[in-house]
Amino acid sequence: MGLIQFSGYDTQPEILLALRQLARALSRNPNLDVVFGYHARMLRLAGQLEISRFWDTVPASERQDGYTSDVYLKAYAEPRFTQIEALERLLRESQDTPNPSWCRQLFLLGEELRIEQAAVRERNGMRRTFAVRRKALRRYYAGRVEYHAGRGQWSDAALCMMFAMLTAEDGPPVWTLPPILEQVRSLAERRLYDLYELPDTAGVAGWAADLTEMLAQWLSKPCAMTYWSPSIDGPEPASNPPGTSASSKKDRLEPTSAAQTVSKKTSQREETFALRPRDERHASEPMLRFSLNRGPNGGWLGNRDVRRGDAGDQSLAIVQGTSEDNAGGAGQESAPAATLSDDVSVRSANSGVPAPVRGVYAVELKPKRPTGPDMDRYRRYVAEVAPLKRRLRVTLKKHLEQKRLQSSRALHAGRLGRNLTDLWIEELPRLFVKRNQPSPKWDAAIVLLVDCSASMADKMERVQAGLTLLHETLSSLAVPHAVCGFWEPQSIRVSGSSGGGIPNCFLPVIPFERSLSKQSGPEILQLEPQEDNRDGFAIRHAASWLRARPERRKWLIVFSDGQPSAQDYAEVGVLDTYEAVRETRRDGIDVFGLHLAGHSPSDKEIAAMRAVYGRAGAVVPDLASLPDRLHRLLKAWLIRPGS
Repeated sequence: MGLIQFSGYDTQPEILLALRQLARALSRNPNLDVVFGYHARMLRLAGQLEISRFWDTVPASERQDGYTSDVYLKAYAEPRFTQIEALERLLRESQDTPNPSWCRQLFLLGEELRIEQAAVRERNGMRRTFAVRRKALRRYYAGRVEYHAGRGQWSDAALCMMFAMLTAEDGPPVWTLPPILEQVRSLAERRLYDLYELPDTAGVAGWAADLTEMLAQWLSKPCAMTYWSPSIDGPEPASNPPGTSASSKKDRLEPTSAAQTVSKKTSQREETFALRPRDERHASEPMLRFSLNRGPNGGWLGNRDVRRGDAGDQSLAIVQGTSEDNAGGAGQESAPAATLSDDVSVRSANSGVPAPVRGVYAVELKPKRPTGPDMDRYRRYVAEVAPLKRRLRVTLKKHLEQKRLQSSRALHAGRLGRNLTDLWIEELPRLFVKRNQPSPKWDAAIVLLVDCSASMADKMERVQAGLTLLHETLSSLAVPHAVCGFWEPQSIRVSGSSGGGIPNCFLPVIPFERSLSKQSGPEILQLEPQEDNRDGFAIRHAASWLRARPERRKWLIVFSDGQPSAQDYAEVGVLDTYEAVRETRRDGIDVFGLHLAGHSPSDKEIAAMRAVYGRAGAVVPDLASLPDRLHRLLKAWLIRPGS
């Protein structure tokens, strides 16, 4: 089957989360994942629902309904109304028909229209979304008829023509067709519209087989394009064109997963996409809204009785943001496993962890004693950031909270209390209280989490200077804090979980216990670029430290470039990190993202941070700008009741 080169689009993580939540609600499968591929289909064994990338090319007014209609069709309609046994039988028996590829695609076309109609009968709220879907597809396929006819691809032209005829609202479109297609059209009309009277999948299979036999004389060549793919796991069972092997086709048809579409890095990768040309006019639309449009509630079993709503009726949210793909770089080689095992403590992190990070566990390394050169270099950093320290102190004092001493009651002297009962019942009444006073200590705990991946190699010196500034300022304010780097090694697999698992290294160079010590600080220079980074897991792990702290205000500040990449993670990294940030904030921990770029930030860099951290993410052009940028960040995020 022919493929057209297709450039990837940015898909916002909020949109993917909304689609995933809708798919899980409609399918009643809490573990169902949503990815993007060439065609819409449900991969049951893989636990994935593929959404067609075709909808990226339609106008923005139709795009939201296009995405949602794929979810309606594959998560709701197909599991309820398609008989999988009949589908698999047709795919096998189509090999014995005169034109197997055409028969298969005609069957899938007819079955899609049948179950769409069945879904609307049960859930009238889906009617408008499916109407938008039909309009967009009818416009597209009607245009493809003359495209294929001009190339002599009669099977493809006939397939597109039949879709346009079946979905026409004001009569079939008018084409200038060659005689062979006019003959096909005339013959097909005898049985074509019987589709809407068929009760089940087996009936659609018989309808497709009959039309294939009827038109075999004119449609003998296989289809050049794949317009519909069956919802089966594994490679599509369609025939290959001359010169294309099955293995090469499988590689080219590998679907685009959620975060691969969420992020796109400076070296943009090219995707291949069947049939769908890119419409550049709509590539930069900033916002999509998803909603499940309610109509009169029909009966769940097809009757007209009113039914109660369920989870699938919930509206989906509006959100915006973009991000970039990750392009890794070569980093420093990690220590061998034998050396690592002597100075680590392994903590499992599999229970209650979302699917993208299952099998991953934390390996906490021990920092080394600072060397003489490290201490000299640290003193130079301290001198460099000294002019900025006072400004940062002012910023932090505005947003931190002082601890309150408990008020003292039942005293012989002080402020008269409200409870005067003791005046009548006690011989020596204690009627006075002492108002609670602020403590000189701050009621806050902060974790500075540092991405030590290879992509941070050109930024690590700026990050070390920024950490020095924050550490020195927080120490002068006596605010408990911790500084920790994280990375995922490629060359190490530390035993400690089932199947070996994937270790993630954490290097707490300054733990909470030593954060206020005058000797702490030079250990920051042990944070160096390593290999990969699994940001979502690292944020969840660091959040567990803050949950155990007694302070009221808890901050997690992540120094990163917003480009997660690790084993089996690059494609879902941005989405998983976004979810980790949301989970942590729900626990009352404020999460911020800082990217010390060292230059004027680009739109892509800003979008990458905003896609994960929202308005609590910022790209800082240089160290001198850090206090002011941090002040604006804290002011925008923390100004709320009780802060």
